[in-house]
Amino acid sequence: MCGIAGILLDEIDPAMPARLAAMTQTMFHRGPDDGGGVVFGMGGRPSVERRFPNKDDAPDWSYVSAKLGVATRRLAIVDRSDAGRQPMASDDGRVWLVYNGEIYNHESLRSELAGQGMRFRGHSDTETLLNGYRAWGSEVFAKLEGMYACAIVDWSAGRMFLARDFFGVKPLYLCRFDGGMAFASEIKALLTLPGQPAGINEAVLRDFLCDGRIDTSDDTIFEDIWSLPGGAMLELDLRGKGTMHAGGQISFVARPFAADRVSRTDALRESLRASVRQHLLGEAPIGSCLSGGLDSSSIVCLASEIRRTGEFDQLSQHTFTAVLPGDALDESDYAQAVIDACDGLESHRVTPSPERFVECVRDLMRHQEQPFGSPSIYMQWEVMRLAREAGVTVLLDGQGGDELFCGYEGHIPMYLADLLRRGRLLRFRREFKAAKGGHYAGRKLLKHVFASLLHAATRDRMRRTEWAVKRPWLDPEIFAPEPSPKMNERLDIR
Repeated sequence: MCGIAGILLDEIDPAMPARLAAMTQTMFHRGPDDGGGVVFGMGGRPSVERRFPNKDDAPDWSYVSAKLGVATRRLAIVDRSDAGRQPMASDDGRVWLVYNGEIYNHESLRSELAGQGMRFRGHSDTETLLNGYRAWGSEVFAKLEGMYACAIVDWSAGRMFLARDFFGVKPLYLCRFDGGMAFASEIKALLTLPGQPAGINEAVLRDFLCDGRIDTSDDTIFEDIWSLPGGAMLELDLRGKGTMHAGGQISFVARPFAADRVSRTDALRESLRASVRQHLLGEAPIGSCLSGGLDSSSIVCLASEIRRTGEFDQLSQHTFTAVLPGDALDESDYAQAVIDACDGLESHRVTPSPERFVECVRDLMRHQEQPFGSPSIYMQWEVMRLAREAGVTVLLDGQGGDELFCGYEGHIPMYLADLLRRGRLLRFRREFKAAKGGHYAGRKLLKHVFASLLHAATRDRMRRTEWAVKRPWLDPEIFAPEPSPKMNERLDIR
């Protein structure tokens, strides 16, 4: 991951470049390999570019007044040479790019662009995105396959574009303040801006306390800070006036699927294999969080199989596993079976503990930035820490596999309730009949289906009525009409 940031002001300000650098340096952990920024004056032309590769670097922008600036912290994955440095400019200096992510089809796009006469200095996907914009304008986002958040400054057109991948994998947060707006990969970078409050968004807090959810909208737990929606593109003129567009969209097309189980399994396996291969492009060692479950085990085995063909034999492959000795939930035996089945894996293990949780919970909360529903996230924290200590910065994981394939039994009544809401009665009857033979008896399953329907309707009604219904059983200091100092103090926001 990399970190990007930017500020767009209504008027030039000599203090802006230093503020931009301070924002970016709060995200040093996202990109320890390099850092830099560029600022623009009133006419839009780039004024001064500065490098700040080290954590404590404070670039000298003391004599520069600027209206717009973008900056980055770089984690080098594809083309780790200086040719992949950011901010990256076009040959004529008219277009500048800061970017976080990876474009998986960048090699095919690069070939297409080269056929149109585009020249490349290196082989990074950053340069492919930059030249793609030069060739196709903002239509480039519809051509991308990958995960990304980026800012493109086209000073010749007087425009800046902020865009995010369709699934919203890579974060991009925005805020408005008196005199301008800013964006960053992390909320904490925006909180460094003078006068930026760290107040609580009460609607988001309510959803979290009542439903345990934090992702029901583009709002964040922080007041006046929001997330650019996945698949969206925000077009801004240099006066800060913006228009939201649909960016890179994905068309979901139903395709005929083989009726027999073997053919369906083969088709799924080939699709998954193609996706894993596409994700192996890069020059950094790869790793996977290996739990022993079907999702992570499948990915590790497929990556190992592809690597053994010789196409990616230069890449080292690592696995990282949390073990709980003596605990009924320990899956280390399953993980070990995968490790034994794959040649050439470098396996790493960590044993989380309550004592370690207490030690690191504040750091965990600082990096997570928003509330989370369970301390189980601590397990991932320890696994990610283990990967970083091993020098592995690219992890190919199966996150979301249970959600995609309904791996949790609680998904079944939610799915059936959705069929009822959409009037799919015949499909509901068929799926209900198939489901009630498993974990749920018929009456129990029906009860959970209607509970899901009622829960959704009640939640929607409560959102519509906002604060019409007060909750006296909750602390009035937290649910006061205006956020109180006690709230900020209690939740340790500052």
